[in-house]
Amino acid sequence: MATTSPSLSSTHSRGPQPIEAPKCPIPHAFPVLITCFIMAANAGFINTFFLESVFETSVTHLTGTTSQAAIAYTKGSYDLMAWNFGIILSFFFGSALNSLIVGDSPLKLVHNYGFVILLEALLIITPVFIPNTSSALTTTSIYILAFACGLQNGYSITSFF
Repeated sequence: MATTSPSLSSTHSRGPQPIEAPKCPIPHAFPVLITCFIMAANAGFINTFFLESVFETSVTHLTGTTSQAAIAYTKGSYDLMAWNFGIILSFFFGSALNSLIVGDSPLKLVHNYGFVILLEALLIITPVFIPNTSSALTTTSIYILAFACGLQNGYSITSFF
């Protein structure tokens, strides 16, 4: 007695089935991507300005700053090393403050993100009003911008993870 298997012709008679497009896990993906693009362009602008100006330092991409701190250490220039570590710590504390304000919430359009972006904007504008009459004020401006970029970096990380 031969057993019959299910008919293959019944599954093939319908023809090829359309493939459904995967749904985006983030409901507001396009505005978030545009915002991330604008924020990345802003960070690049700030970094380029400081790299090409008299400061010749990076405030948003810390691999170069870390390398400069290590080179300063090997040359015995501890004041330059401390200055670079100040930039790194400012960036770190900016990211940490973002985590304290936003927390570990998944991406939602909540008021905490708006507050962080507003705080970042105020911090980016602040150095414009600080006179460059001394190296201490210039260093303060650099630390403020590194802190603001840390806030931005923390915002972009907490938005997607």
